[in-house]
Amino acid sequence: MEKIVVVIIGAGPAGLATSACLNHFSIPNIVLEREDCCGSLWKKRSYDRMSLHIAKQFCELPHMPFPSNAPTFMPRIDFINYLDNYASQIGINPRFHRSVESASYDQNAKSWIIEVKNTALDKFEFYAAQFLVVATGENNEGLIPQLPGLDSFRGEYIHSSQYKNGNTFSGKDVLVVGCGNSGLEIAYDLSNSGAQTSVVAHRPVHILTKEIVLLGMLLLKVLPCKLVDYIVMLLSKQKLGDISHYGLKRQTMGPFYLKQTTGQSPTIDVGAIGKIKTGEIKVFPSVMRINGKEINFENGKTKQFDAIIFATGYRSTVRNWLKEGGDLFNDSGMPKRSSPSHWKGENGLYCAGFARNGLLGISVDAQNIAKDIKLALSMEMAEEADVIIVGAGPAGLAASACLNRLHISNILLEREDCCASLWKKRSYDRLKLHLAKEFCALPYMPFPPNAPRFVPRIQFIQYLENYVSHFQVNPQCNRCVVSAEYDQSRRRWKVVAENSASNTEELFFGKYLVAATGENSEGVIPNLPGLNLFGGDYLHSSEYRNGNAYKGKNVLVVGCGNSGMEIAYDLHNWGAKASIAVRSPVHILNKNIVWLSMTILKFHVSIKKVDKIATRLAKLQYGNLSKYGLPRPKEGPFYLKATTGRSATIDVGCLKNIKKGKVKVYPTIKSVDRSKYIEFDNGDMRKFDAIIFATGYRSTVRKWLKDGGGLFDETGLPTKNTNSWKGENGLYGAGFARQGLFGIAKDARNIAEDIKSDLTSQNQRNN
Repeated sequence: MEKIVVVIIGAGPAGLATSACLNHFSIPNIVLEREDCCGSLWKKRSYDRMSLHIAKQFCELPHMPFPSNAPTFMPRIDFINYLDNYASQIGINPRFHRSVESASYDQNAKSWIIEVKNTALDKFEFYAAQFLVVATGENNEGLIPQLPGLDSFRGEYIHSSQYKNGNTFSGKDVLVVGCGNSGLEIAYDLSNSGAQTSVVAHRPVHILTKEIVLLGMLLLKVLPCKLVDYIVMLLSKQKLGDISHYGLKRQTMGPFYLKQTTGQSPTIDVGAIGKIKTGEIKVFPSVMRINGKEINFENGKTKQFDAIIFATGYRSTVRNWLKEGGDLFNDSGMPKRSSPSHWKGENGLYCAGFARNGLLGISVDAQNIAKDIKLALSMEMAEEADVIIVGAGPAGLAASACLNRLHISNILLEREDCCASLWKKRSYDRLKLHLAKEFCALPYMPFPPNAPRFVPRIQFIQYLENYVSHFQVNPQCNRCVVSAEYDQSRRRWKVVAENSASNTEELFFGKYLVAATGENSEGVIPNLPGLNLFGGDYLHSSEYRNGNAYKGKNVLVVGCGNSGMEIAYDLHNWGAKASIAVRSPVHILNKNIVWLSMTILKFHVSIKKVDKIATRLAKLQYGNLSKYGLPRPKEGPFYLKATTGRSATIDVGCLKNIKKGKVKVYPTIKSVDRSKYIEFDNGDMRKFDAIIFATGYRSTVRKWLKDGGGLFDETGLPTKNTNSWKGENGLYGAGFARQGLFGIAKDARNIAEDIKSDLTSQNQRNN
């Protein structure tokens, strides 16, 4: 018995598309086909003049578009070539001459056991599959109705799947039963071949042109089905007139509504209606009885015919061999559930090509099935821990360390190839911590006594490396979280991450989820008029390392926060002609004033009093800065930090250069142009070689977190109604308090202690 992950039954478009989608995810699969070729319905059981009735953009299979020069409505032979190329290019190798005798699910083995007859070798084969995809479709076996007297008909009768062209019917009276697409197209072909052709319209039908159908399908993307039906029916009446005069009654429900609810397609006219109107093709109602060659119709008319072609559709044969699957298929071999939930059953059973939505439905089925199987396989290999932490910056490292101290299992996921990537990859060389080291240490590990009060970037990175080692924090790097959502049934957070190193998707489960990506996840560059045309260079401050490349150049730094002022200072020291654009009032303090203020705050002195001390000291130190274009806000620096998260700017030497006129200050930018000129709000125009945007960052939490859990708003920041660190269903946020490293340390301790308390309560309830 051959064991395989996925077995697909049928090598028509549905089977090929499903195999292609599985191959895309590197999921092993085989395709079993009873015929000696793929696409046998198209190659062996379709008439010569057939073309796709739907425009090519709705008929492509996944991962391979049609050639750009292909006609809008592809002829049969072109589509057959497309299928052969599809199988070849994507690497699909169906096993032909395999007729499935039975397929049943073995509960003990947790596998589908498939018995197959190899008709080429006249022997049986057995397969064990974790997943089974039925891709034989709804058009598996031609259906001929049991009409009274049909067995004694003295002429020839065939199903439309056996019809190729009208050459053998020239000069004969031929009746086509059915006025769907095959029926009317075969009738048209017979008439062109010299046959005396009639057609049976046994039920009302919508008849449209290919162009009207194309318009309708395009409109369905933007308009409700009811309105689209009204439009296409109106166009059809204008184009074809009142066809009820010719025995072709229209349905009362619209064509696209019928298609969506019953699978019944409208008939697309290829020329038959014109022949019906001229009488070249006769229309009869339902057949009542056949006597020899004489056929009696429902309206009492009688006519003799030499041949009958039944364009009466197909039936599914799935239940002839599928011994399980009653949850998915009814007794007639069709899905019990309507689209779009028709494609998935139990125990790894799927069906493709049963949506009654043509090649478009096949593509959707194939992609859904492959994604679902991929997810199921991922779940089998999923890692599970008490806590999943997203982001291995200082917040994630601190949270993991605090959990490790309490012996709480956790998995730390990081999209970059290292921890603390913001500090290692997206910060400038001369950066130092702007706060004294006692306010920047992570939990349970102070800085070394010999570390400078304001720790340089490289020493802080080394501190983080030591922290990781000391607390045995093990980040899983190169894991970019795609989605995280709370699974109510499992009472777990389900986290999907892309492993960029192996180009695979991985799944993680945890009782608790800590979002530690922080507020500084993605650099923000404002949309300035003309920026995309700017003739110089522009970049975000996260890409700036030093001013070596800007010697002698005019450089504008946008933003007067800590990064902006420090980069402007660094540019000047490297020999650049630096300027700065100040967009809003700013508090400028020095490191000692900040250290003193934060020390006083430890003694529970009110923020209002500390703000008075800080602003007075700043005025004594720097004087009135508004005359240099740097007005102070009305609110105090620590009040602003506590209420808006906006930090005071800590001067590292730039202010002296501003006062001396070595660094120019401008107001907000009004526009930028391709000649490198920048216009400011005060009307000034200046030419710059480069712009560096020190304009802050945004949170990206809501790009992957599917539910804010009462903690995060749509911008990815904590809601105003909550603590910044705790949400619902075990969701936490670390590093969103807008209090820098000091706030990160508090968050990490709070989160770990809260999770420990909750786990203890759960254990007590269980015992």
